[in-house]
Amino acid sequence: MNLLDIKNLSCGYDGKEIIKNISFSVNKGAFLGILGPNGAGKTTLFKALAKFLKPMNGGIIFQGENTAGISAGNLAKKVAVLPQVLDVPFSFTIEEFVLLGRHPHLKKLEIPKKKDYAIVENAMAKLDIDYLRHRKLKDLSGGERQRALIAQALAQEPELLLLDEPVNHLDIKHQIEILDLLKDLNSAGLTVIIILHDLNLASEYCDNLLLLNDGRIHSSGTAESVLKYEILEEVYKTVLIVEKNPLSGKPYILLVSKFTKEKRKRENL
Repeated sequence: MNLLDIKNLSCGYDGKEIIKNISFSVNKGAFLGILGPNGAGKTTLFKALAKFLKPMNGGIIFQGENTAGISAGNLAKKVAVLPQVLDVPFSFTIEEFVLLGRHPHLKKLEIPKKKDYAIVENAMAKLDIDYLRHRKLKDLSGGERQRALIAQALAQEPELLLLDEPVNHLDIKHQIEILDLLKDLNSAGLTVIIILHDLNLASEYCDNLLLLNDGRIHSSGTAESVLKYEILEEVYKTVLIVEKNPLSGKPYILLVSKFTKEKRKRENL
């Protein structure tokens, strides 16, 4: 049985479909990247998977059960969500913030127990932020804050982690650090679904890719099968060159500026 099955899903806003009758499955232990140009429907799909948005048609089946029939609290015990924009309580210390991840497992007004603190301790250690436990979120760098967000998600003890562009505002060093961490967690058994803008990062880290265009699945499969220049030029409407990363062997996308195209055209006259 797949961990997640999306069946003929359509969803959107104010009666307008953004995601249009798509179907796909995610195996347990997968690292799936969702790609596509602006307006392709990536965040809308993310919101539907996270149960922030109700489907218009079709279903989202998690571990054999339609999420429409699973309460938000019960779903949060198994699915952790990191949206692109998150209202973070900056007055919290890191330890207090990560402890919030235990909330789905606690009864109303129940006080966290030793087990909960042990899980929080383990999550902070995995993300290498245990030494920051008494610091305030507002005092952290972007990379440290993102680690704290992921640590809180791990404290939920999820089976599936959903992330919407978690490295979008980070520099290259911190992008690599965060994605390395996610890959390590995935290697330990956590299923990851991540939205990425950077095609090269998606190629390097994701086992499989789902390329959206105009609310539909344009292409899906391995990086080698999806990140072909013919496919990418059709979807992104620009000239691209696809080579191989000399170390990993994965597809690597090179951009071609208007000035380069004009220069080559003049040279060939």
